[in-house]
Amino acid sequence: MLAIFGITAFVVTGNFLAYTYIAPYLEQVARQSAAQISLLLLVYGAAGVVTNFAIGPFAARAPRASLGVVTVLLGVSLACLNTAALSHTAVIVTLAAWGAAYGALPVLLQTLVFKEASKIEGGADAATSINVSVFNAAIGLGSLVGGLLINLAGPLPIPFVSAAFALAGLVVLFVSRERKARRS
Repeated sequence: MLAIFGITAFVVTGNFLAYTYIAPYLEQVARQSAAQISLLLLVYGAAGVVTNFAIGPFAARAPRASLGVVTVLLGVSLACLNTAALSHTAVIVTLAAWGAAYGALPVLLQTLVFKEASKIEGGADAATSINVSVFNAAIGLGSLVGGLLINLAGPLPIPFVSAAFALAGLVVLFVSRERKARRS
């Protein structure tokens, strides 16, 4: 359970570090107009809605592996954002990938919480509450770190720092997977 909470903290912090400040990033770094930014946010959101529903069968069969794939996609899309900023089409594709990854994330995290909490008598309610609290705290932390970063260095480093948080979540996922494999 602690590993899932750690993954939630890192990956959600990374996502919201970037997402909270995506409009200034797209305007200042990717040189997108207000109309283009609106379209890009629509693409991000639409991709997220699709994967939010589409991830269900994968979450049921292989939640940890699916979470690994989604976290890699999230981290890679964030890490590629500065390079993608050179082309409007590349920005669209990158934001679609990022939105798709984030859309699947809550489903996978909640599935893992339920799966692990079911092993503890009466643990589902408490584990779900803790995970929601960690998720919400990570949103705030990501926004705070992003705000500090944008004030200190501007929007350019935000994708890399966000990707680093996603990578940290991936490390926690793999370390917890190894520990679980050794115990089995």
